[in-house]
Amino acid sequence: MSDTDSLLGRIKQTLDQLAGEISSGKYPAILLADLKGSVDQLRLSMWAVIEAEEQLKHAVAPSTMEFKKKLVEFRIKRIVQMLNEIRGDVAVPERSDLDILRAALGTTLQTVERRAAKL
Repeated sequence: MSDTDSLLGRIKQTLDQLAGEISSGKYPAILLADLKGSVDQLRLSMWAVIEAEEQLKHAVAPSTMEFKKKLVEFRIKRIVQMLNEIRGDVAVPERSDLDILRAALGTTLQTVERRAAKL
């Protein structure tokens, strides 16, 4: 077993143990929120690497940009899922929540439009 295999095995074991401890309420939400951000980023990166590698296996001319493209593709899919969930949540929203959402989406769309115009 290589050092990498051993390390990944220990990480998986620790995560499995942590999952049980979290379920029992052992850790405060503030600590979990910070950990969640790290785990989400790791999951996103792992997914992009796996998907990019799969596509490279089948590509005639592999691209070095596959990882970044997969990362963006995954994020876009996740945004669509989240927006669909938000649509249901805003059926009876607070006015301030809608204002915050509108401002954030507006800024994001402006950035996307500027970058798309450069392509």
